[in-house]
Amino acid sequence: LADNKVEIMGEYDFSHPDKITGKIVVQSDEVEVMRVFNAIRAEPELPQPSGRSLEVDMVLKAGRLHWRGSIAIDSNATVSIADRITKFRSIQMYLKGDGGKPHGGRLGATYTLDRSRPAWAHDLRIRCIDASAQSLLDLFEVVPIPGTPIWQSLAKQDIGVLDADLGIKWTRAPGSKLGW
Repeated sequence: LADNKVEIMGEYDFSHPDKITGKIVVQSDEVEVMRVFNAIRAEPELPQPSGRSLEVDMVLKAGRLHWRGSIAIDSNATVSIADRITKFRSIQMYLKGDGGKPHGGRLGATYTLDRSRPAWAHDLRIRCIDASAQSLLDLFEVVPIPGTPIWQSLAKQDIGVLDADLGIKWTRAPGSKLGW
């Protein structure tokens, strides 16, 4: 398992009367994504300090990234947070292959989470090159798509490697279940 230690460097600037800005770099040799997400989960009901908006740019780097049983190496992402909108402008990584294969392909993605409305809006775009189909399917274990008959059918087939562009948009109120 991952050592789950991260190094955080950067600064916040409180000198602006109407906003708080920041530039942060988060690095890790090896980390489990869900532990980090759970630790920094944003609480949408908390007001911003002194009514000021929050604008933060982040760079995220990990040598090995663990995600629900999958492993990615050489992971890099750029993120901007402006009030209740979080944009992963660029996510790049190499997926570790199935059964000890050297690599499961290259993955690039963007993701936007808009928490400014009661039903949060999610927009995920993924592009993979020479990715093992199983590595890609494993990424979506958290989304209810795998429970659908077509996803189950794909998981049972030996698809091999693929180049694919995927886009998924959904809305969901915090604490509610997705209705598919």
